[in-house]
Amino acid sequence: MTAIDFGVIAIMLIFLVRGIWIGFIRQLASLAALILGYLFAGRYYEQISPHLSFLIPSPQISFLVTYALLFLAVFLGVLAIGYVLKKVMSLSLLGWFDRLMG
Repeated sequence: MTAIDFGVIAIMLIFLVRGIWIGFIRQLASLAALILGYLFAGRYYEQISPHLSFLIPSPQISFLVTYALLFLAVFLGVLAIGYVLKKVMSLSLLGWFDRLMG
């Protein structure tokens, strides 16, 4: 086996342990948060950026700040939903299933 094989196996083991540790729901929520944050921020930053022009005069910096704020807001929102779903799974005594699926 080469170093690349060992690297791939190590990465897979890290994600396996992380999935078992945090569970399927939070693992899925973190992936969805990244994807939805990227899509939402990429789609709406140009429409929202002019509303920040009174705070940030430079259009380029305004675009960057708007993109970052939108991404962060969506990311944290989806993570919060994942946290609530994980708590619901734990309360319904399905926490073991969540970790098994992770």
